[in-house]
Amino acid sequence: MRRAARTAPLLALLLLAAAAEAGDEWIPGATRAAAEAALRADGPDAAASVIDAVAAAGDSSLIRPENLRACRVEAAKAAVDLLPPDLAAPRATKLLLAALRADKGSTGGAWEAAQQLRRSLLHRVDDENGEPFLRGLQEIYPGEPSYARDLGFLLLDVGRREDAKASFRSAVRISPSAVQAAMRLAWLEEQDGAQDEAIALYEGVVKARPDEMQARYAIAQIKGYVQSDFDGARTVLDEAARHASANLGAAAAESSLTRIREIRASLDERSRTRSRIREIDRRATRLLWMSGVGAAAVCAAIAFLLRDRRKG
Repeated sequence: MRRAARTAPLLALLLLAAAAEAGDEWIPGATRAAAEAALRADGPDAAASVIDAVAAAGDSSLIRPENLRACRVEAAKAAVDLLPPDLAAPRATKLLLAALRADKGSTGGAWEAAQQLRRSLLHRVDDENGEPFLRGLQEIYPGEPSYARDLGFLLLDVGRREDAKASFRSAVRISPSAVQAAMRLAWLEEQDGAQDEAIALYEGVVKARPDEMQARYAIAQIKGYVQSDFDGARTVLDEAARHASANLGAAAAESSLTRIREIRASLDERSRTRSRIREIDRRATRLLWMSGVGAAAVCAAIAFLLRDRRKG
């Protein structure tokens, strides 16, 4: 078995060369057959050696260039199907990126395999292989925002917040209609205290996709809860209600209108509380000024105001 494992790469190249000469239809099966034979002979490392041999076959004259891409695509699929993730991912990413670059970004078998691998890497939160793979896809398909978006989510999952924000920004620059990237970037900006930036991003989402009600709610909540712009928040909610009634289906419209009523009620209560606090503050300041009371009374008044704020 050890001898079979040592000779597996050479046998794989010979088998692939024979298949290439026999006809294109033999190439995928021959590629997988070689990897499967090595796996049975001596386990995953031997199968990985076969796949490495296919990856390096471009330096050999055994396989015609027009057939090499098909070999690489099938080798990548075999890696994903036959090898454990730590052996599969680095080989599959390298093979597929090479095949896609050779195809100049066409949407054939290599592209389909790349999408499957992309989903797998994201599911496993494999940033070691996923980051270079997604960056490679961005290079090959510069006008496709989903790769920058997916990279943002991957980086966010592993705690690289600023890098994730940069990737989400790239996706939005590529396409303002990259709603998922814009929504997550807006949420991150909101959490980081960049409220104006968050509102601008949410407004961009509404412009690109008017039915995205979550963006409308977020704008109203930032304006009302954070910026105390209650009139501005009500204007946003009024427009959201009009849009929901005119453009959404019955069930979706009713759900949206219910949520709008809830936000409005909360904002109205917050507005009334702030008005009461301002009035109490004004009266207390006036009384203290007129009566000239001592420090103890001033402290008591401040404690009362703070307690009223907490209740609000």
